[in-house]
Amino acid sequence: MATNSKLPDPPPGPKLEIGPIDNYPKDYPQKSFLARQFVAYAGPMKWGPWVVIAHHAGPVTYSISYSAEGSTQVIGAVNYINQQGNAVTQQFNGAISIHTGNVYAGVSVAFIGRPFGSVVRGSVQP
Repeated sequence: MATNSKLPDPPPGPKLEIGPIDNYPKDYPQKSFLARQFVAYAGPMKWGPWVVIAHHAGPVTYSISYSAEGSTQVIGAVNYINQQGNAVTQQFNGAISIHTGNVYAGVSVAFIGRPFGSVVRGSVQP
């Protein structure tokens, strides 16, 4: 369903607990810790809650994809620490590839439905 109305901006991302990779506990491997599949909610014309889909230690490239249950249009947003060490929120439609910074932190997603809400099913791959 195509409309030209502007969607509201995503809400501020969750508070990201980050730290320099030097402070990462030495007994943990420096790899990505994530749920391969996730389920989220896209509110009707309102952003659903942020869902943490991955944790990482060090730079990781993630491919994130999703689909809506039903026929409503769903837009996603991803919140993460980029390679420059800045917290960023990017909107995307269907799939996105992101590159995280050399820190330990989480990656979160949120969704908005237009015009109706929807269950969203997605996957993430490092």
